[in-house]
Amino acid sequence: MIRELDEIESPHLLQLLEWWKSAGSGERLPLRRDFDPVHYPRLWPYLLICDVERNHAENLHFIYRYAGTQLERNFKTKVTGKDITEMPIEDALNSIFDQFLRTAEERRPTYCEHEFITSNQRFVHYVRLLLPASKDGNTVDFLIGACHFLRAWEESP
Repeated sequence: MIRELDEIESPHLLQLLEWWKSAGSGERLPLRRDFDPVHYPRLWPYLLICDVERNHAENLHFIYRYAGTQLERNFKTKVTGKDITEMPIEDALNSIFDQFLRTAEERRPTYCEHEFITSNQRFVHYVRLLLPASKDGNTVDFLIGACHFLRAWEESP
């Protein structure tokens, strides 16, 4: 479910949003090279960076270039290197994909809340901030984001 940016409470997500607001100028998107995760060590476990790839039909694909340890621990799977469609999120894939797509197409941050059981029997409830970033300031080539997990545990078989 899409939520308003002013509903963000997590200090990690707020810190990331402040970077994005300060890095862009006018219509120019923040540049990916301007985001140095080294300056945000407390974000590392929650951070995600996705490549936005377009195929010949201009369909968008989202590939996790980096996913912090909290993402991999809470989803109970390796995330880095996977396309979003390869994640164990079948029941929530449409709403999650919609957030990624909306962020890329509208070229603006989105904040979302998700709660579901993964296909590998993990219950997750989290909020995620996604921010568009670019190589050239114009085209969305990357999504930089972070998750704040509210709850996550194993489901009974």
